[in-house]
Order: sequence, then C-alpha cells, then structure tokens
Amino acid sequence: MVTGGASGIGAATARMFADAGAAVAVFDLARANPQTVAGAFGGLGIACDVTDRRSVARAFADVVPHDVAVGNPLTAEEYLILVRMADFGGQFYSRENAPGAY
Repeated sequence: MVTGGASGIGAATARMFADAGAAVAVFDLARANPQTVAGAFGGLGIACDVTDRRSVARAFADVVPHDVAVGNPLTAEEYLILVRMADFGGQFYSRENAPGAY
C-alpha cells in the first residue's frame, strides 16, 4: 500500500514493489487517478484522502491484510491517522520514521 502513489516518487515506489512481485495498492486522491496508475502494473488503485478518517477506513477495508505501508508524503498528523487505522503487524515507512532517506 503506497499513499500518494499515483505520481512521482509514490508511483515509482509502487512500481518498484510490483516489479519485485508484490501485490500493490495505490492510494491517492481521486483527481490523481490512482486506478489508472495501478492498472498499468496490475495493482489496485483506490481513491483515498489520508486527511479524512472515513476515507482511510474505506481504503483499508479494500486492502487488508497487507504487509507494508509506504506513506508518501505524509505530515505527522496524517501518519498518525494511518498508523491508528492500519491495525496490522507489517512495516510502515514514511519520511517521519525514516528521515535518513529524505
């Protein structure tokens, strides 16, 4: 699951996971057209606004279970919303908990 996955670094990250054999869910705003981006590599595109808890809950309902969540980019508040909503035992990566990568 990659937030902000319909363009830029998020899209490249989603493609990298897909190329490595992962089943990838691309979360992004509807206007970014995550379905088209994800469809290019057999992923699942989900319109999701990470600042809206209901939107996040609906999105997670479509992809649970999952092993890795990539927050790209997220503010500290958005990160906390996702972490609290995710409720999974996998890995979660974002600029907040991996500052050396940015």
